[in-house]
Amino acid sequence: MNALTKITLRNIKLNRKRAWVTIIGIMLATALIVVVADMAESFRSSMVEYEKAHSGDYHYCFYDVDPENLKYFEGNRNIEKLGYSVDLGYTELTGSRNEKKPYLYLKAMDESAMQVANVTLTEGRLPENDHEIVISDSIRTNGGVEYRVGDTIRLTNSNREDAKGNEEDQSCEYTEGEQLTDSGKAAGEYTVVGIMERLMRSQEPYYAPGYTVITRITDVTQYSDITVYASYTKAGLKRREEVTAGLLKLSPEIYQKYQNGEPLNEEEQQQLEESQKIASYVTCNIWLLKYQMMLFSDGSLKMLYSMAGIAIVIIIVTSVFCIRNSFVISLTEKLHLYGMLSSIGATGKQRKKLIYGEALILGAVGIPLGILLGLLAGWLVVKGTGHLMQSSLQVTLAYVISWPAILVSIVLAVITILLSAGQSAGKAAKISPIQAIRGNDTIRISRKEIRMPKWLSRLFGIGGTIAYKNLKRARVKYRTTIISIVVSVAVFIGMSSFMSVAMKIADTYYTDSSYQLMVPLNGKDQMENARKILNLDGVKEAEICQRDYISVPVDEVKYSKQYQTLMGNTGEEDYSDETFMIVALNPEAFQAYAKKLGCTVKDGNSQAILISDVTKTVMQNGEEKYMTGELYDYQTGDVIQGTMEMSDTPISVQIIKTTTERPMSVENIGGVGMLIVSNTELTDYQKEMIDRLEVYIHCEDPDGLQKVIEDDMEFVNFNVVNLKQSYDATKSLFTLIGVFLYGFIIVIALIGITNIFNTITTNMELRSREFATLKSIGMTRREFRRIIWLESVFYGVKSLLIGIPAGILLSVGFHMAMGTNLETAYHLPWTGILISIGAVFVLLFGIMRYSMGRINRKNIIETIQSENI
Repeated sequence: MNALTKITLRNIKLNRKRAWVTIIGIMLATALIVVVADMAESFRSSMVEYEKAHSGDYHYCFYDVDPENLKYFEGNRNIEKLGYSVDLGYTELTGSRNEKKPYLYLKAMDESAMQVANVTLTEGRLPENDHEIVISDSIRTNGGVEYRVGDTIRLTNSNREDAKGNEEDQSCEYTEGEQLTDSGKAAGEYTVVGIMERLMRSQEPYYAPGYTVITRITDVTQYSDITVYASYTKAGLKRREEVTAGLLKLSPEIYQKYQNGEPLNEEEQQQLEESQKIASYVTCNIWLLKYQMMLFSDGSLKMLYSMAGIAIVIIIVTSVFCIRNSFVISLTEKLHLYGMLSSIGATGKQRKKLIYGEALILGAVGIPLGILLGLLAGWLVVKGTGHLMQSSLQVTLAYVISWPAILVSIVLAVITILLSAGQSAGKAAKISPIQAIRGNDTIRISRKEIRMPKWLSRLFGIGGTIAYKNLKRARVKYRTTIISIVVSVAVFIGMSSFMSVAMKIADTYYTDSSYQLMVPLNGKDQMENARKILNLDGVKEAEICQRDYISVPVDEVKYSKQYQTLMGNTGEEDYSDETFMIVALNPEAFQAYAKKLGCTVKDGNSQAILISDVTKTVMQNGEEKYMTGELYDYQTGDVIQGTMEMSDTPISVQIIKTTTERPMSVENIGGVGMLIVSNTELTDYQKEMIDRLEVYIHCEDPDGLQKVIEDDMEFVNFNVVNLKQSYDATKSLFTLIGVFLYGFIIVIALIGITNIFNTITTNMELRSREFATLKSIGMTRREFRRIIWLESVFYGVKSLLIGIPAGILLSVGFHMAMGTNLETAYHLPWTGILISIGAVFVLLFGIMRYSMGRINRKNIIETIQSENI
């Protein structure tokens, strides 16, 4: 151990308190970097697992591969895992109540392909040979046909052709007139050995006409048109385009041109056609690749890592600014030491080494502690917020300890420490022995700059004068403290305003909707099912809604004067037809709506209520403008004649009321005029309207009613839209963001607090001789306390005068960015402001009181005589 190291260690031991304060600052900064880096990596890893579960655990998929071409895939060093799947065909599902899914669809898979498809059993086991099958649970829940484990099913494995004789697969929805034809594949008896959850959408789209059942591939060479799922190695992923082109016996240049849609010459086209004999086409699991390879072309990844990068930069800058103060104070305190070392021949380089050596020793303690604290904090955050991410993003957040992230955190922490110590090291290297021993180089201020306003002197007396001049004299030293408070105050006010606006958006989205559940029913003859929902317990109010559009010649439309004036100035050509939405409600809902508006529905045909307020987009002198207001000028008794857009069938309705008040089924629809009618008055047009009913429900227990509809109502082709769940998901997302933001604020504030504590307490220690001198000439304890309190007030007021406006600007920015659709005016974040004011003064007075207590316990004569604190 050389002399410089011994001096450094001795100084650290002599100033244990300041050393530990600096270590805590380093530890918090390191912990925050570790948390940010590890959380970003945990989110990425969670998204990788999410994509594997929802889109498949593979990188590339090769279709229609013959057995003799499997040699190109097997044994390839760039492929880590292969899976094989074969589509065998359709079988009619007798008794299916879902007219859009009348088939079973048999696929053969090996074990790897079943993992790719994420086959999840609810009962039984996976098939072990090609005479056993596992079936989808949706055959029972959606199709109404129940099979049990142990049942035997005969599957014909047929082809499917539409009415024109075109062969179709699972990507083509069911159409009227299609039929099953002989595929040439052998039919067989299969034993049900397991029941699985419905496969992911990439394996079985929602509109697929067949329920998937799976058997086991025992010998892949007995099949043709094999689908090959390939998972590449890490090395293969780096050269993925070259590897894929090589598997197809195609040059990488031609493969890339083909993938980019670029034109190929005749020779290149021939090579492409040859490659298609190996695989007819190739698809890429792009989202899995993006997350695994960190391809930043994806917006979400860009946002994630940009946010993490910005957060880390903020942490480093804030930490450097805070931690450096410890080294500045250390330099000020040890000027005599550096002056004496310089006087006996220590070079500037050696003095610089003293500062950097101290920094690295403190870092050697603080960084490992910070890493452990960061890992613990990250684990607690994941455990505490995992359910919020699951409910908001449907992603299960798994905590991953990323060693590269930890290594990056260590490097960044070391950089932070070196930057913090850099300025002090530079000053220590340049200081002259005489200046250091005299100690007169730390204060540089002119007589004019230290002049005190007379009103302050009159208001606060001699104590105020001393407090004010001390701050002016040492303003460079205290600037860090002020900025630390300003950053903490501004960030807290801004983020509290962000959370307030976020929660207001979530609350408005839910409470402004008159309905809580919406049930779309697709297909014909669904009115009876819709009426069953109306009669359920817990339904307070409901509307059955069916929509379509009618076209009316534009010269027959009665436009308002406001709209005519606007359109006259557009400079655009007129269009021939105006479109209205026709909304057919069930009679009870239509009668209730009419009664609410104060109009009477008479017996007759095609009476309509016109909703005339529209937000319409128009072009004015080449620019897009929005016209909001009453677009039409129809009166009671007017008739609108037009044609149904789906069939050109003529239709005529009579206006019984013009209003801007909407029924709940169309309260969130704009951009078009709406004619609200009773569906009993459109009997002649029912066959022309879209085969879709929507039931809008106002209730007190949306979750309970949704469960009743899904479990007890034997419907098909429907799903329940629960606004409360959307509200809860939105609120969970904002709460999740809030947890991270407030966690970030707390740690930044802790770094700032340690810095403030270090600055103020050390400053008070360094001024012990000054205070002892003042006491020795007769300053009373009361006047001394007054000086300290006034310094706290000056600190706090100056910090708040800067921090509060900065926080308000942040809150205004959040309101403008997030609250554009809120009708409420901007409100100052008084809660955040008041909490900040209280916290700042409590903190300052607490630290000052602690420091004063230490000083008051010291002997005045010994303090005056002391040369080294």
